[in-house]
Order: sequence, then C-alpha cells, then structure tokens
Amino acid sequence: MRLILVLLAKDLRRRIADPAGLLLNLAIPLAIAGMMALAFGGRGQTPNTPVMRIVAVDLDETPLSGFLAGASQNPEAAGRIEIRRAPSRPEGLAILHDEEFAAIIVIPRGFSDALLGGVATQLELVKNPAQNIMPIVAQ
Repeated sequence: MRLILVLLAKDLRRRIADPAGLLLNLAIPLAIAGMMALAFGGRGQTPNTPVMRIVAVDLDETPLSGFLAGASQNPEAAGRIEIRRAPSRPEGLAILHDEEFAAIIVIPRGFSDALLGGVATQLELVKNPAQNIMPIVAQ
C-alpha cells in the first residue's frame, strides 16, 4: 500500500511541475468537443430540414386511396411532409404552380380495385420544373 502512495505522490509532483502539459491534456478533449458541437449543432437544436410539399388528387375516392393521400397524418411524417388534397387535376396543377409545391400525385379512378385485384396500375406524378431537389425526392 505504501508503494502505491509513493508512486502516486511522485506522479502528482511531476504533473504539478509541468502546468503547461497539464493544461494541454485538459484542453485537447475540450477543443474536440467544441468542434463536434460546431459541426453537428449544439444540444437542444433541431436541424433545419426542408418540408416535402405534395398535392394529392384522389380521383378514386376509396379508403385505400384516401390512406395513400393522407400519408402526412402519420406522426413520423409530421413536420417532414405536407400533403394538400385537390379535387381535380387542373386545380392540383394550379396549386402546384401558385404555391410552389414539389409535385402533384394523381390517384386514378379504379386504383384500389386494380391494386387489390392484382392488376398492374400506376400513379401519375407531375414534378414542379421550377424546383431542383424536392421533386426528385418526391419521385
């Protein structure tokens, strides 16, 4: 036990004799933590993520197509996706143009019957040519 105390006292005297080294050993982890906070944001800050804005035109008007058009009601998607419904394709295109939405998705008549019947079907997606990135993400 005495040997451990002697070694500890010797190590403490060596550390006190070189204060610059002690300060440097304490400053390096603090500097790294500061750089990480600057690079990735500090605590309590939420990243500034853009919102995906899509116009949905539901021509099928069935529960399945309504579920597809109402995807923004999901709590996971809240704040990331904004879906506005439009009654017709021309009105959806007007919203796309006037309010700068990223894309318009048109759910055709008979979509649910075709999907549940195993028949190949497709959705129409019109991207906003005035935007660069968000229409590609919507696709």
